[in-house]
Amino acid sequence: MAKYRLTKIRGVKHTNNITQGLTRTYEMSSTDDMFKLLLSGKVDVVLTNTLDGNIALERLGLRNVITMDKPLAQLSLYHYIHKNNKNLVPLVDNEIQRMKNNGQLAALILLAEKRVIQENQ
Repeated sequence: MAKYRLTKIRGVKHTNNITQGLTRTYEMSSTDDMFKLLLSGKVDVVLTNTLDGNIALERLGLRNVITMDKPLAQLSLYHYIHKNNKNLVPLVDNEIQRMKNNGQLAALILLAEKRVIQENQ
């Protein structure tokens, strides 16, 4: 990706990691602003998650942007707990694993995605 001018949302750990050392990367505060940079020709690639990108494309009415069929990567998501509450780590881990095993986590994620889509229509 070093040959491309990239844009990403400021402060997102995953995109910070995959763009580390790349010099032609622009940080923005919103997905809409990233797509505006793309349309102006100032960047070649917008890095964002699929749902957020698709919502922004729809909101901005953009039809002349090519989206990737597959994500560049699927990365793990982590939870962070203040060190004063380190006793909660095994409890939270166990609950996430329980919800993952019984399908509740997947259902919750789907519900959250639907809510985001509805709020942005």
